[in-house]
Amino acid sequence: MKCLGVLLCYNDGDLLADSIAYLREQRHDIVLWDHGSTDNTAEVVARMRGELLEASFIPGDFDFYELYPAMSRHMIENYVRQYDWISWPDQDEFLEGPSRSRTYYDSLVEVSDSDCDWIEFNNVTYWFTVADDPSVASAPGRIRHYSLFPDCAPRIRSWRASATRPSPRTPSSTGSSSQPSAPSSSDAVTISNFKFSPGTETVKSGTKVTVTNNDSTAHTATSNDGSSFDTGDIDPGSSKTITVSKPGTYAYHCTIHSFMHGTLVVQ
Repeated sequence: MKCLGVLLCYNDGDLLADSIAYLREQRHDIVLWDHGSTDNTAEVVARMRGELLEASFIPGDFDFYELYPAMSRHMIENYVRQYDWISWPDQDEFLEGPSRSRTYYDSLVEVSDSDCDWIEFNNVTYWFTVADDPSVASAPGRIRHYSLFPDCAPRIRSWRASATRPSPRTPSSTGSSSQPSAPSSSDAVTISNFKFSPGTETVKSGTKVTVTNNDSTAHTATSNDGSSFDTGDIDPGSSKTITVSKPGTYAYHCTIHSFMHGTLVVQ
């Protein structure tokens, strides 16, 4: 069974190596985004890069409330069809089955063979005590005499990958069929809050499309086929143009932030 683990990190350098190692022990590939950490998280990620399927740095000014939806879209577009099960703990959480006599992975296999599509976990906090050895660097390794405190409601942290699908579009209630937007002879794409806007742009063949970066970090607009167009790095506050003469539909992305996607339709 193929499992994918998701970690969204912020200043978690003290626990991150343990979190990565644990998910790898549980036979998970790992997608990790570092949301502007200012501690040693980047060093831990660099040291353990070989254990990660994907590692991306997301600047701190990226809207926190958009972070989880952005990762959800990224998984739907790039990963869910390749995996059987998704585990998405908070970066300071370690997911376990109902008994420590079995591994978390073994528990997932059991659930996967059932009719269940998701797992609800009890959330329990483990505190350091005076009986713990402070010379042990690993927090999970150090906590051997602990207090338990169930401090919040149960949480869904794991689910069947096939249950992760984009919501279907709601059909128009007017009964009239929608028509594609008319192509323009000159147009623009704006990058703001790590999104291409509009997400789909329709232009005439040979149109110069200006891509403007309103974010505080560099982006690119690069065709997925790797050859039709590539702006290269667009610095904050700067613009670059692309021109496509051959009609067609061109998916593109930011090579620096792989979860950013757009579509250019040339008519």
